[in-house]
Amino acid sequence: MVPPPGFQGILSKPGDPTYNIKKWAPNAQLEAQYVAQCTSAKDISIIIGFALQNKLSIGVRSGGHNTSISSSSNGLLIDLRLMRGVKVDKTNMVVHIQGGAMMDDIDTACAAQGVSTTGGDCSTVGIGGFASGGGLNYQQGTHGLAVDNVVGATVVLANGQIVTANEFENPDLFWAIRGGGSNFGIVAEFVMKIWEQQPEVYWAQYSFDGKDLASVVYAANQFAQDADPTVAMQMAFVRLPAPGILVKCQGFTDQLGGEAAFKVFQDIDPKHKPGSMIPYKKLCHMIDAFCKLGGDKIFCGARVDTFDYPTIQRVYNEWLQLVDKDKAPTSVVEYKFCNMDVTKSVPVGAMAYPQREGYRDVGVLVGWSNPAFTPSARQATLNLRDTVISSSSPKAQASLPYAGFCDAWCYLNDTDEYARQYFGDNYARLQQVKAQYDPDMVFDRWFNVQPDV
Repeated sequence: MVPPPGFQGILSKPGDPTYNIKKWAPNAQLEAQYVAQCTSAKDISIIIGFALQNKLSIGVRSGGHNTSISSSSNGLLIDLRLMRGVKVDKTNMVVHIQGGAMMDDIDTACAAQGVSTTGGDCSTVGIGGFASGGGLNYQQGTHGLAVDNVVGATVVLANGQIVTANEFENPDLFWAIRGGGSNFGIVAEFVMKIWEQQPEVYWAQYSFDGKDLASVVYAANQFAQDADPTVAMQMAFVRLPAPGILVKCQGFTDQLGGEAAFKVFQDIDPKHKPGSMIPYKKLCHMIDAFCKLGGDKIFCGARVDTFDYPTIQRVYNEWLQLVDKDKAPTSVVEYKFCNMDVTKSVPVGAMAYPQREGYRDVGVLVGWSNPAFTPSARQATLNLRDTVISSSSPKAQASLPYAGFCDAWCYLNDTDEYARQYFGDNYARLQQVKAQYDPDMVFDRWFNVQPDV
C-alpha cells in the first residue's frame, strides 16, 4: 500500500508479507487495520497524523512483551522495533536509546564501552514499557528503578509535534513519562544515566524439590535480612521440567563476594556448587528460555510485605494444581528480592511512578496452550494472586501490582478507576498533564488517564 508522504518506514495491512502483530502472548494480539514500522521520530509523527485523519485508534509496540492488549490496536499499531539504536556518551555518562531497543541491544552496546544502565532481566524486553512504567532490574539495590535513571526523552505528542522532555524542557511531561506509561506521547528516544561496569558479574542458579520449600523460604528471609545493595535474587516456582523451585542469584561483585552472599542457598543441598563469573552482556540472556516461552499467557502481579512459610506453601500447592498438563503447565510464580533503600529514597511526588513503600514484587504468570482453559485463565490468575497476598498487611493487599505486572487489570480499562487506584496522590497531576498534552485521549492504552477538564 502507499504510505503517507514522507513516511520512511513500512506500512502494512492484513495479507501483506510485512504485516506483523505478533506479541509474546498470542492471546493479547488484536487484528490491526494497519501496522506501521517506524524508523524515526519523524515517521512516528507522520503516522500519528495518518491515524487521526483516518480515525484509527492507536496502539504502540516496543518489545511486545506484555500480556494485555495495551500495546495492541484494532486500528493502527505503531511498531518501534526498527528503532533499536543505542549510543553511549561517556563524556556525559548517559546512553541514548531508541524506543524499540531490546535489552540485548542496550547491554551489548554498553558492555562494549565498559558501562551499564538499569536494564531488564530478559533480553527480549523492549525499553518502551520498561523505562516508562517503572523498570525493576538486577541493579535496583544500587541504582534504583529504570525511571529513576531517565534524564531525558524525545517524545512525539498526540498532535505530531516532536519535543524534548527533561528537567528544563517540558518538565511536566518529563515528570509524567517516568512511570505514567504511554499515555502522554510516544517516546522515540530515552536518555538514561550510565556508570562504569566491571566486565563480569556473578551468577548462580539452584533448583530444589518442593520438599525443600521450608528451607528455601528460611534462606530467602536470611538473604533479605542481610542483602547488600550489589546483589539480587529471585525465587520462582517453575517446571524444571518437573515442578519445583528455582533460585536465581546475581551479584555485581567478585567471585568471593557472590559466594558469600548466596551461601545460604548452596548450603541447603550439598550437591549444589558455587556460581561463577559471566560476561555482563550475557546476564540478560540467562532466562531466555522463559522470555521465549510459547503459548497464551496472563501476567499478573502482587506486592507483599510478608514472606512466611505457611503462605508460601499455600501458593506452591495452588500453583501445583495449575501446572497440570491439561490446565496451565507453563505457569510461574516469582518472588523478587533486592535491597530497596534506593527505591524508597525517591519521594513519591518526584515523578509519576508511585510505588515507593518497599514492598516485595511478585510476578504471577499463568501460561497455557489448551483452549479449554482460556475462559478460566484470568480468574485463575487472580485467585493465585489472592493467595500470594493473603498474609500481607491490608495496605499491601490493597495496592495494585507493579505496572509491568498489571496485565490482568489492563483488560478492564474502560474507565480510569484502575489508574486512580494505581497512581494515588499522583493522579491529579497526571490528569493536568494529560489535559495539556493529549486532551483528546489519542493515547488511551495501559493507563487510562482521563484529562482534567
